[in-house]
Amino acid sequence: VTDEMRDEFGIPVDAGDVIVVAVQNGSPSNIAGIGDGDIVRKIGSRQITSVREFYDALNAQNEQKIDFTINRRGTIVTIGITK
Repeated sequence: VTDEMRDEFGIPVDAGDVIVVAVQNGSPSNIAGIGDGDIVRKIGSRQITSVREFYDALNAQNEQKIDFTINRRGTIVTIGITK
């Protein structure tokens, strides 16, 4: 999330840095309820502060179910996604 995006969408500095801009219909993320505008804070116990960290953390998960902690319009929510 850039400073310009924070200003435009009213995203607080402490909300997180990786925003979901599109979710494929029928994907595990879509089925689990992750949606456009959600901000990814953690994957498992790993803090996410960049897109690179997002993919690194996602690829490092060996479990069938992955917990995503997201910021959804100011509310912190954890969603389990099955691969």
